[in-house]
Amino acid sequence: MDNNSDPIEDEIFQNLDESQTTISEPTMDNPKSSKKKAKDKKSDSKARTASAAVFFNENKSIAGFGNSMRAVFTSVRELVENSLDASEKRGVAPQIFISLRRLNKKELIALMGSNVTKTKDTRLDFLELSCKDNGIGVKRELIPQLFGTVLAGTKYGAQQTRGRFGLGSKMVLLYAMSTLDLPIQITTRPQGENKTYRVQLFINLEKNEPIIHTDEVFLEDDEENYFKTAGTEIKVSFTGSWNLAKLYVREYFRQLAIITPYADIRVILPGDEPGTVDDLDYKRVVDELPRPPEVVQVHPWGTDISTFRREMNNSDEDNLIDFLVNNFMGVNKFAAEKFFEEINVPTDKAPLELTSPEIRRIVHDGFNRALKESKTLKGKKARIFKFEDPKGDALSPLGSNRLRKGLEKELNPDFIEAITREPRAYEGHPFIIEAAIGYGGGVSAATSSKGVTVVDNRVIYRFANRIPLIFGAGSDLITSVVNQIPWKEYGLTKATDPLAIAVSLVSTKIPFPETSKEYIDKVEEIGLEVKLVMMTLGRKLKTYLGMKRRRQRERQRKSRFDRFAPHTVNNLLAILKKEEIWNPSTGVSSSRIIAALSSGIPRIGSNVLPPSRSIWSQAIWAKPETVEKLQQNNIFEISTFLRTDNQHLSKFLNKSPNQVDIIKRRTITELDKIREVPKLDATIIIDPYTEKRFSGKDDKGKDASLPKLARTLPRRWIRNSYDYLVSPPRHLLRVQTLAVKLVERERINVISKLFEESPEVELVDELSNLLASGTLGDASDIEALESLDTFFDAVDEPVITDVTPPTKVVETLPLSKPDKKKEILKINILELIPHFESFFEIDSIKKRKVSTLIDFLFETTHPIKPVNEKVLANSLISNFKSQLKAMAELMPEYGEIKVSMQGQDWVDGYLRNAFKRRKIDTINDIIKTDDSILFEIGELQRLLFTNLMQTLVPSEGKITETDYLTDNAKRKIKILTKAGIKTVEELAATSSLEIVDDSKFNEYVQILIEESKDRIIEYLTMSNSLGGLHLLKEIDQENEIDFNDANILNLVDLYTKYPLIKNKKTKERAQYLITQSGRNFEGLPKPFENALKELDVTTLDQIVLAPNQYVKKRLSKEQKENLENGFKILMLPPEFISPNLIPSVNLLVDAGITTLGKFLVWPSDELARVTTITEEWLNLVKQSFNSSDYSKEV
Repeated sequence: MDNNSDPIEDEIFQNLDESQTTISEPTMDNPKSSKKKAKDKKSDSKARTASAAVFFNENKSIAGFGNSMRAVFTSVRELVENSLDASEKRGVAPQIFISLRRLNKKELIALMGSNVTKTKDTRLDFLELSCKDNGIGVKRELIPQLFGTVLAGTKYGAQQTRGRFGLGSKMVLLYAMSTLDLPIQITTRPQGENKTYRVQLFINLEKNEPIIHTDEVFLEDDEENYFKTAGTEIKVSFTGSWNLAKLYVREYFRQLAIITPYADIRVILPGDEPGTVDDLDYKRVVDELPRPPEVVQVHPWGTDISTFRREMNNSDEDNLIDFLVNNFMGVNKFAAEKFFEEINVPTDKAPLELTSPEIRRIVHDGFNRALKESKTLKGKKARIFKFEDPKGDALSPLGSNRLRKGLEKELNPDFIEAITREPRAYEGHPFIIEAAIGYGGGVSAATSSKGVTVVDNRVIYRFANRIPLIFGAGSDLITSVVNQIPWKEYGLTKATDPLAIAVSLVSTKIPFPETSKEYIDKVEEIGLEVKLVMMTLGRKLKTYLGMKRRRQRERQRKSRFDRFAPHTVNNLLAILKKEEIWNPSTGVSSSRIIAALSSGIPRIGSNVLPPSRSIWSQAIWAKPETVEKLQQNNIFEISTFLRTDNQHLSKFLNKSPNQVDIIKRRTITELDKIREVPKLDATIIIDPYTEKRFSGKDDKGKDASLPKLARTLPRRWIRNSYDYLVSPPRHLLRVQTLAVKLVERERINVISKLFEESPEVELVDELSNLLASGTLGDASDIEALESLDTFFDAVDEPVITDVTPPTKVVETLPLSKPDKKKEILKINILELIPHFESFFEIDSIKKRKVSTLIDFLFETTHPIKPVNEKVLANSLISNFKSQLKAMAELMPEYGEIKVSMQGQDWVDGYLRNAFKRRKIDTINDIIKTDDSILFEIGELQRLLFTNLMQTLVPSEGKITETDYLTDNAKRKIKILTKAGIKTVEELAATSSLEIVDDSKFNEYVQILIEESKDRIIEYLTMSNSLGGLHLLKEIDQENEIDFNDANILNLVDLYTKYPLIKNKKTKERAQYLITQSGRNFEGLPKPFENALKELDVTTLDQIVLAPNQYVKKRLSKEQKENLENGFKILMLPPEFISPNLIPSVNLLVDAGITTLGKFLVWPSDELARVTTITEEWLNLVKQSFNSSDYSKEV
């Protein structure tokens, strides 16, 4: 067996092979028939073939249906994970509803067909399971195959997936059939359809095919059964042990909520008491989904003979170098050449020509050796086989932020940290490890949950491709590595609180050693990554525990001061009074000195102001009237606003186009400073295939590549998506290579679409084949011709699939005798054009690796090094001359045709003059002329090449709207037609460089630029990066000057220096900004609020951060008392707002947060950083603040 083979596949298909052996027909255990059985033993052993459905039905334990407990758990898991896949494939946040219930007595009676059920197994329950999602749905024609054929699925290939073998829902059905003989019910509405389908089906075990039980369709008027949105609901009934499975199922959903924090999962389960239910509702805490995984090529390190043969059969390369480069990850041309040189396999043969010994040599002497070499030699330079390491770009990890949110939501720990490692690989399979730890808080409660792995005081959660692994922890790699970490060195002991550890592995191939997929096998590379991530998280835990112990020591120190401070202060005061040093008039009481001494609060930091971003980066500059006008004109996001033309915006915004442009540019600049502008992916504008066409060397071997778009865009100050959207077409036209690449992309799309619908050129006529090969002239060939007249005809429209042989036409011409007519022979020039495949033998064409008609067609208009008339001149003219010679030998009058006369339509005025200059009057003259002279006739080159192009492109006639996939089809066709390109053939024959250089196509190029902006908008929509209008920066220049003059650079400056602003309009604007950004007086006494408003104070931030700037007015006695009472509340220590802040007092004081007022106005994200308390909890504390709670302290 190959070292790289999949153990799961080996076990499944080994068992399947075994199932193909003899299976006896079932017989009844009747003693009377024993003799007959012995007699018929030979006939009973007649062999039959067992289908995959029979095999898995008889071996349910392979898929996790080994007993009644595991069957319940696996049924739930399979349906839920299918639903998650469907929703993620649709690109929406999954909304999953799962219901598992016991069948009631009435349903049991109907099921059994009797009023009395005699089931004695009290552990066995009759259950109904349903699972509904908001995924893409299932097309009606696919339902039977996907739910009724074992091993049929959509998840094959090198890709990160939850499932793999197409077993999940089919195994649930097989189990349901074997226990209750009931069908599975699929109700689905496919995305994009307005019908809901419901199908009930069984599986024909012998044939492994579906048996449709019922088939229904529901329309919109059926409110009960019609799904309002796309999605699928699966419903199935079976027997199982719910009492044994319930704890594992509940733990599965809890862990699933950790690893899918972007999903809403509602679960209804049978309760512990009869007639009750458990309603579990797991709400999502993040809206952004991980990017979907991609299918990738296999890597040589992970390739066995079966995989290699599969790639061989799917390839169309004509040599092994291209085969290895194009079909395997991490292989370039140099590495491929070195590889085949090392294993001594010739590279000039096609992959399908490889012999079995050569295949074995490639896999065992090559790929396997390369894998072993990669484990001992880490650097590519030191290796014999120069393969690149596998890359993890196509993987889809959850992401550290999402993993943190998921763990925090379910466990609510006091400390949490998460990390996502860089991609690594084992045996050619890329993988990524991500992990999170949580300490304290709700982690203790998680240790008592059934199904969770607990070792000492560590709770371990294991995930593989975002699947919770509930069973098999003792044999699992993650558990083994975590237990080997010396946690004591990181401050974790048996006396400390439990530590929650979540480790997630994503890979194109999870190393499950068994088919049940319960645990991860021990792989050295994966184990090392788990160890490294655990050590990194351990260091962060050590820092947290050190700070926690420090805070504990501070509390102990404070308690000692609390105990001894009164004695110390009283003794000190006694000494001072005795020495007559004490002055009671200072107003400092002994209790105040005791409080100051016991609290130990230093004065340092008392005047520190909170950090603040630039005032211009705040989301406070969008004027409400502007936002309202934009929304009235269907502009709801910044991206759409930036993309819309300034002239159009100016009409309803009542601003000049220049003012609109200033708003756009300032918005981008300020958002870019705080990194809230989406990056620009150049591949969205120009795909990699088109980009590649603009790289290469010219005929002299010099690099003629045009710079890539990713480099030319920044040169025009287009650094992000917003810059691209805001740039007008005239500016983007100045971006080097953009226009020509957009045109090339358009041409490729149109021509590719054309060839998807039309057959390639074929010379179906026997004579045409002879003409193309240039071998006509043998007597046997002549006898085969029915009539020589078929060689001549007037040329009509060229037809791609059938180049019609020429026939004779008669025209009336004046001769010496007016009463006579003479026949004029016309040449069909298309008959003299060779088949395009004949050019594949030209050296310059060979190097381009052209193998199909469309490849050849694209090469004829290659933007760097096109296959034009000069490249093909020798071949075209030589073939042209040889064909004329063959025809003249068959028919002498053919040679007498005059090419200088008007009767030959294929000879235009330019070519006729070229012939005259060289004294070429007839066909015979052409035949006699030396090849070197004919090669110099550019007009002849162009004639033959133009006619060649006519034979290559399917004759579609005029370009129609169906040739384009965009809404601008009519405009494009009108422009192209006006510029002289009326057919698809002409578009295919015109290079993108010619189109861009011609001013008649300027409007056409501008349309392509606008369409590229559409693609950017679509990308931003999918990535939720369109941006809200509240982020607009409509900053008046006058206000900006005034703010700068007053040195107001951020919000804190605005609060503290507001009274210094002199300009009335600027002050009004500042007042508005303060009101929008500051904290109001909610929770404070109403008299205090009224007194502050008298002082022109509208937010709490102003009076807390700069009280001296505002308390300058003369106030009444009552107002002063109101202010005093309010200030007394604001000057309370911050820990008064919540006892949970007491451990963080020293941290708050060190940061300058010395009062309750400062705590209320301090940015929550900064408070979270200082205290390590979650930002959500801090916001909740601030929102619940009420001064009446502190009246006693005041």
